[in-house]
Amino acid sequence: MARYYPINLDIAGRRCLVVGGGSVALRKVRSLIECSARVTVVTRDACPGITQHATAGDIELILREFQPEDLDGAVLVIGATDDQSANQAIHDEASHRGIPANVVDQPDLCSFTVPAVCRFGPVVLAVSTGGGSPALSKWIRERLEREFDPWLGRLAELLADAREGIKARHGSFELRQAAWEAIFESGVPELVREGRIEEARERIRQCISSPSA
Repeated sequence: MARYYPINLDIAGRRCLVVGGGSVALRKVRSLIECSARVTVVTRDACPGITQHATAGDIELILREFQPEDLDGAVLVIGATDDQSANQAIHDEASHRGIPANVVDQPDLCSFTVPAVCRFGPVVLAVSTGGGSPALSKWIRERLEREFDPWLGRLAELLADAREGIKARHGSFELRQAAWEAIFESGVPELVREGRIEEARERIRQCISSPSA
């Protein structure tokens, strides 16, 4: 089984191609839109959800068969069709151009896999089994969602606000590290999980002021 290199890719404003027009393609389209990509969909027949996104101006929709020039300017392509010859053509042309390609449920035609993802505000937790067991990835993702939703996102936002304060107050890496350790060891995550946000903010301020207290 392949070992994949985990990476977070910034696709905001960049062209991403989805080939296919069914429910699976729709899920891929929505995940790309969520990341602010410029999405082009090529398909003979589009499901209502894809058509709605096209009507709203969220995506470019091209109603025809896949053609190699559809990859012009794309930074990645996702194939979500039931046509094996089309899937092979997507893989071959993307490989020739050096464009990352994922053909759904066909690991041999993928140069990258898409992990199961949980989003909690700015926090993204991704689960991958190297393409070997998507069902296991889903099982783990569902348990992460129950464990962390939605308080983990609130915790991340509080810590993002604290970051500049820590940098401004503590000049050395050691002192900054001590402040972060104090925040986590002082029960801030637990306070946020219990919904005690103002107490958490005050605890963070105390830890920034006196990280070794």
